[in-house]
Amino acid sequence: MDNIPANAPAPSHWTSRLAVKLHRYKNLLQRRWWILFLTLCIALAYQSFVLFKKPEMFTSFGKMMVSGKVDTKEQASYSEDLQNFYGTQIEIMQSEDVMGRARRRLALESPNLQGDAYIIASQTPRTSIFTLQGTGTNPDYTQRFVDAVMSEFVSYKRDKRQETTDSTMVQISEELTRLRRELDDREKELNAFIEANNMAFWEEQSNTSAKFLSDLKTQQADLTKELRLLENLTEDQLLSRPAAEVPRAIPVAEGSAPQPGTPSAVPDTSMVGAGDLQTQFLLKRQELVQRQSEVEELGKVLKPRHPKLVRMKEEVTSLERLLGVIRDQSREGTQARIASIKAELSSVAESIASWEEKTLEASKKGAEYKRLQGSVARTKELYDGLLSSIQNLDISKNIGQETIQVMQAASPAHKVPPKVLLNLALGLLMGFGVGAGLLVLLDRADDRLTSFTEINEQFSLPVLGQIPNVTPRGQKVPTRTPPLRADDDRYMFAEAFRNLRSSLVFMPGQQQLQTLLVTSSIPGEGKSTITANLAVTMAFAGARVLLVDADLKRGDMAKMFSVDGRFGFSSVLRGDASWQTISQPTAYENLTLLPRGPIMSQPAELLLQPTLEAFMQEVRAAYDLIIFNSAPILATDDTTTLAPNIDGCLMVVRAFVTSARLAENSLNALHQRQAKILGLILNSVNTEMSDYYHYRYSQYYSKA
Repeated sequence: MDNIPANAPAPSHWTSRLAVKLHRYKNLLQRRWWILFLTLCIALAYQSFVLFKKPEMFTSFGKMMVSGKVDTKEQASYSEDLQNFYGTQIEIMQSEDVMGRARRRLALESPNLQGDAYIIASQTPRTSIFTLQGTGTNPDYTQRFVDAVMSEFVSYKRDKRQETTDSTMVQISEELTRLRRELDDREKELNAFIEANNMAFWEEQSNTSAKFLSDLKTQQADLTKELRLLENLTEDQLLSRPAAEVPRAIPVAEGSAPQPGTPSAVPDTSMVGAGDLQTQFLLKRQELVQRQSEVEELGKVLKPRHPKLVRMKEEVTSLERLLGVIRDQSREGTQARIASIKAELSSVAESIASWEEKTLEASKKGAEYKRLQGSVARTKELYDGLLSSIQNLDISKNIGQETIQVMQAASPAHKVPPKVLLNLALGLLMGFGVGAGLLVLLDRADDRLTSFTEINEQFSLPVLGQIPNVTPRGQKVPTRTPPLRADDDRYMFAEAFRNLRSSLVFMPGQQQLQTLLVTSSIPGEGKSTITANLAVTMAFAGARVLLVDADLKRGDMAKMFSVDGRFGFSSVLRGDASWQTISQPTAYENLTLLPRGPIMSQPAELLLQPTLEAFMQEVRAAYDLIIFNSAPILATDDTTTLAPNIDGCLMVVRAFVTSARLAENSLNALHQRQAKILGLILNSVNTEMSDYYHYRYSQYYSKA
């Protein structure tokens, strides 16, 4: 420890935690080593007993291989799951069914041959070969058992194939019978439909009806278009349209048109082609426009009664009258045509409805006929397919299809040497595992705190001081540690208390810290020793310190400082004496001790009396610091009664002794009484742990 250089880096956090855990397990192993030793001994004894009782074993080997297969034209073959083929075959070889069949076979073939054996099957890597290793107590029985297993495996596979084929044939036969009945029913239904309906006539009817119905609908569309044209256009618009767009029957005057200039030219009223009437209308309208233009030109130079102008006006009037007659004839013809178209549309609509009904009926007959034909065809196809399958299965049933055959018969069985080292190593491993598991369980059940790291993980309170263990190595029962001296050579011990003193002096709000209480959870955690040395360290710093032994049942500060302890704190609480008269100076300058005094049976009641409050006021005025050595919290109620009257409390935790659960309970008790807890003091720490890396520099303070 002393050879580590002063500039060595401190371990990281996780390394520190790991080191703490390892040290914890090391201490656990030092204390509970006998558990691991016992489990190792028991495991070795058990393995030795197994080796001693284990009979001689013999082993024999046989081989099987995956052979080729001939595929028939009909593909009549029995197939298996190829994805897990080899694993499945190994499981079947090792199955109790196959081995049971092999045992029964040997019992029938050789009833006098006794023994027992089992099989381990494996696949040779990158091959299709299986190796069967038989192990048993009788060499002859083992060899014959391997042969029997290989034979029964082939027989088992053949039986399974036979069962599968028979089951499949039964199912297919049942389905074939059902399909035959269904096919007969479909054919009967088709024949009955053909007999009830002349399908040749209906097919011809369907084709003719569809064509005629299409023609009728085309005619209906043309008539509807013509009707809308006649209803929406005026006579002038109808007569002015191109000849190709004029309706096919417009009345027009018969005969030739009157010559221009003939006033009495009036057309006849008989019916002519629509094109003649349109042509006549266009010619007369053009002539009218021409005559009106001539009248307008002559009117500019001739008088209104001039014979030529009068004749020209009469011709205009005659032409206008003629155009009016043509319009009347066109209107009458249009109305007649509209009536005719409507009558024709009505007739066509009735024909369409009649032919649609006929077409629909013919379509239904045709669809039903095709449906029945399709149903018969599909059923017959299924029937023929199943018939072919059952023929293939019949071929498969009579063709051997074993894909795995015996490659090498079982070899003569030879003795298996006992695996002594392996069994002993297995025993050691088992014993170590069980022992380590028990130690881990004990560690989980043991919640005693061991280091600063564990305290930080368990509690939120700061650790104000860490006191190293100064008990000589190898001493199991610790003795009372004497108080520090001015020239004490326990360097680490003294520096730990100086560090604790600095933590208290430089604590925020330390000006109000005049009274201090030191306690612990249970007896034996070293709180009296820490209280005494803290008081001595404070006195070394020049503070006037009063050390009060408030452990009114087991306090022994008087013995530690070698003073008279007949009167003390209990005497002050009962009013038997004043603290000034019974306080005793110690061998340390600035340190005064108020011993425990006579033992009291019920000190908690006295701590509630006004005497305590008066005592506290008086000692505060006389001393810089008053330190109380209190009783363990979980042992009595004294500490939790006294703590609310103190400025700050320190709780001592002893490494490898104090339980985290008990420490938590003690802190909760102080919190419930509204006591001010300054922090924790970890006592008796092991300086070899990584948490206390800094203690390795103790030689720095040693004398040259």
